[in-house]
Amino acid sequence: MLAGVAFEGRRREQGVAEDNGFEDFYRGTRQRIMAFLCAMSGDLVEAQDAAQEAYVRAWQRWSTISTYDDPEAWVRRVGYRLCLNRWRKAKNRIVAYRRLGADPVTAAPGEDTLALVAALKKLPRSEREAITLHHLLDLSVADVAAQTGVPVNTIKTRLVRGRRTLASLLGRDLSGSTRMPDPLFQNLFTVADTMKWAPTAVVREKARRRARIVEGPTTRIRPSANRSRSA
Repeated sequence: MLAGVAFEGRRREQGVAEDNGFEDFYRGTRQRIMAFLCAMSGDLVEAQDAAQEAYVRAWQRWSTISTYDDPEAWVRRVGYRLCLNRWRKAKNRIVAYRRLGADPVTAAPGEDTLALVAALKKLPRSEREAITLHHLLDLSVADVAAQTGVPVNTIKTRLVRGRRTLASLLGRDLSGSTRMPDPLFQNLFTVADTMKWAPTAVVREKARRRARIVEGPTTRIRPSANRSRSA
């Protein structure tokens, strides 16, 4: 069987199918993904690296992920796991940006952004996640509960505790509020806007190169032993 030819044919068909809608998704969600990862990790460089890698992985599985009710949640979870794993060293991250055609964040964050990130890092991870999903990404309490796998009342408790701690750390009166002032998180979106993202074509090509490495080189057709002996 022409295994190599068959694989190349499947890969080309997948490229057409999996790319359906990916570019719009990539452009429409990457700011939110970057802002979330920055808030959760407290590291702009780590957040940028994880976001780009998460989108590469999303494109590899786009024919499946595009059918999910919330593909953005999948990218967000993958990106956050990458941040937690810290699977690259800083030097390797810079090299990765250049290979993707993207530069590190170009604008230094302001004092308010640095203060917010520092305050978020002092929260327990569960409270930081609830605060970030609810107040940064504007997910409902029910949606936060569904995505984190905990009861609604637990999320409400985490939000109250998180707001109380942030109010103390940031010197803001947030007591009794169910929605934080938008400026508290708006700067994170501003920082995300300064990021130079890799073009969609570069994301696709990186995923394709990785697929070729996993699958191996195409198989060359060789004459069978019987045919060689008969000749």
